[in-house]
Amino acid sequence: MEVYEALTLLRDKAARDVALRKSLLETRHSRTPLSDFCRISMQAGVELYEMDLLSAGEDYYAAMRRSTNGGGENSPLLVGEDDYYELFLEELAVMEKNGRKLAGEELMVRGRRTRTRIVMPPIATYLSTEDGKVTEPMLSYYGARAKNKNVGIVVTEHSFIAVAGKAKARQLSISSDEDIEGLHSLVDVIHEGGALAIAQLNHAGSAAPSEVTEGKAVSASSVILPTHPMMGDGTAPLEMDQAMINETVHAFAAAAVRAKAAGYDGAEIHSAHAYLLNQFYSPLTNHRTDEYGGSLENRLRIHREVLEAVRGAVGEDFILSVRLGGCDYMDGGSTIDDSVYAAKVLEEYGADMISLSGGMCRYTRTGHDEAGYFQDMSKAVRATVSIPVLLTGGVKTLSDAEDLLADGAADLIGVGRELMKDPCWG
Repeated sequence: MEVYEALTLLRDKAARDVALRKSLLETRHSRTPLSDFCRISMQAGVELYEMDLLSAGEDYYAAMRRSTNGGGENSPLLVGEDDYYELFLEELAVMEKNGRKLAGEELMVRGRRTRTRIVMPPIATYLSTEDGKVTEPMLSYYGARAKNKNVGIVVTEHSFIAVAGKAKARQLSISSDEDIEGLHSLVDVIHEGGALAIAQLNHAGSAAPSEVTEGKAVSASSVILPTHPMMGDGTAPLEMDQAMINETVHAFAAAAVRAKAAGYDGAEIHSAHAYLLNQFYSPLTNHRTDEYGGSLENRLRIHREVLEAVRGAVGEDFILSVRLGGCDYMDGGSTIDDSVYAAKVLEEYGADMISLSGGMCRYTRTGHDEAGYFQDMSKAVRATVSIPVLLTGGVKTLSDAEDLLADGAADLIGVGRELMKDPCWG
């Protein structure tokens, strides 16, 4: 392998990976002689190539250590390539200077490039019409925030895929082909601002109030939600039979097709905050004894079916994200270990991105208000999947986001409440 190839590989990976960049800079600023550092860098690049460590973040340090401890004399160093080393050192210095600008880095997600690592996560505005159509105030709201150069992705508020799964009055709809025209206008203002647009698809399950749906709520089991405050009617829902489950899976796929027709870059399957798919995932609300209940693998069955149906309906050129309420943070509820297993399954079944949040605890965590208060979960998940992980919760400043990215808590950081209050955040 040529010096230029090895150093280019190392430079490109360092530009995108916090762990590798940190390792390089620490080695550069140690007592290591410059000539040895160049040799170490060369050998690390070769090892990254030969050992195929491109997606194994924790092994970047190992590659650097192996190069430092044993690679020196045997490194395939071409002494006459001084110009390459000089250029590499200059670019490394630029990386160090810009080291606190991780949030502004681009990221590729299924062939689409985000301009930054900051995401505006879905927060309901309830600015829709009574039947869920897009309004001018909604266009103004999203347009103003998409223009914020700090924002790379806008995930629009949770949209009901069927009237039976509507969470509140004036919730945005993606349940009918008649919604496409208005959604297209919404996507247009987001794209005009320079951000990618992702639609969040949701069924509220037992959190759907009968005064809104004019019907009895349904769920994984006939269990009252353990949420505070109460969601839905606060009564036990109907347990879904196979026909209801099949209908719901189809409704998710049909909604995703509408999102693509409206020009969205992708769709997010909502399985967090105590809504229907989260109700199947959590042992607190899933007491079924059939193939959809019991083991975690069974409780994830509907998720696998939804992902397969959606991907089959929209094709390969469309981002699929899952918002996973990975941990309930409640006795007897889902755990961080569950979230790690679930994320691996979701990636296997076609998810391009995992957005982590709370489950039955919803989007808050008792006793925690620090930036990234779900980062114990996001770090565990990020260590086991190869797709981008999005962390939301408690992030108030751009510095908060930078710190979380630098610490390896996630690949993307969601900023919700602050952007809701101030479209010029950052």
